[in-house]
Amino acid sequence: MSNWLKLEGDVCAVTGALGGMGIEICREFARNGANVVLLDLDEEKVKAAAADLAAEFGIHAEGYKMNATDEAEVQAAVDATIANFGRVDVLMNAAFSHTRNDRLLELDLDTAHRATDLNVLASIGLVQELST
Repeated sequence: MSNWLKLEGDVCAVTGALGGMGIEICREFARNGANVVLLDLDEEKVKAAAADLAAEFGIHAEGYKMNATDEAEVQAAVDATIANFGRVDVLMNAAFSHTRNDRLLELDLDTAHRATDLNVLASIGLVQELST
């Protein structure tokens, strides 16, 4: 097993874990011997992805449904993570929303607010919850 990240035994949580970049980050953490917490919107799929990682790499992995912009879901995921792992050593925020519009003058404010809520504010909130 490669351990270039030096994460063996660490607990790594990944938001947006089911996305292309998110699942590859989870796989690399697991490949390096880290235990992995997968956080994403689809409960069934995130649990299945965690089970697949655990079976493939022999690590402890759990998947939790979490909308990073929903405070109650963030708190539930943090509580479950701490209950099952005791801590989080690494948090990777791969949940990301883009506006699908590169033209600032054509960007509607509702879309901009949703992107800011997920890309910035949700990350801050999750870090704060994990730090308490």
